[in-house]
Amino acid sequence: CRTEEEFAQDFGFLLEQLRTQATLGDGILSYHKLVTSRRDAQQVLADMREAHMARPELWQSWSALIKQYLYVGMKNEAFELGKKFTERFPFSIESWLEYATVCFELEKTEVQREALERALQINPTSSEIARQLSDLHLAREDVSKAIVILRKSLAANPRDAVLHGYLAEIQWNQNQKEDAIESMRKAVTLYPGYTWAWDHFGKWCLEMQREDLAFDVARSLLSSKLTETWGYVRTAEMHLRWERPLQAYS
Repeated sequence: CRTEEEFAQDFGFLLEQLRTQATLGDGILSYHKLVTSRRDAQQVLADMREAHMARPELWQSWSALIKQYLYVGMKNEAFELGKKFTERFPFSIESWLEYATVCFELEKTEVQREALERALQINPTSSEIARQLSDLHLAREDVSKAIVILRKSLAANPRDAVLHGYLAEIQWNQNQKEDAIESMRKAVTLYPGYTWAWDHFGKWCLEMQREDLAFDVARSLLSSKLTETWGYVRTAEMHLRWERPLQAYS
């Protein structure tokens, strides 16, 4: 069993290499993730400050220091550094997403929205950013805006099953039940292993007395070798859940 002193020596060596070698920067974030639970939080903060001072040209050094500021509860410091991060790297998605995370922690929702919108402008095809922005609008009870964002993202990512699932849940909660079922049908067809979506799809079809649709979608998966197994699994699941004769859908 290695001692804490030996671990400290290893971490010190790694940090020195990150400071001196020409690196793309991912090593700084990896180092931060590695040491967060193994070293004293204040020592890690000192390490990240040192790395940031040594390699300010790497966005990862900014990101790691901001993460550590948040970890030790120095939210105001994280906010100020996050703002400077976006100024130093205005066309970096990472800078705006990091800034948005800090704003979330400080409940600065308007600034968080602006940061996410800027990130989405930089990469309009990012479904992850679209989902974050949609969640923010939902939290502010601006449902129509959340739906618009998801639809725009789906126009760029029509085969993103998770986006279809996100949209379906909002539609169902807004009592747009037929639209919700159709969106969820797309989600489960695109990603047969999407268990959350299948659970909701099955419940909704049952509530709307459209069980046959759920079985038809499951059976459609049998037509491809890539999805055949999921077709049998989903059909069997619904048979057991609803206690329907399996042979009626074979």
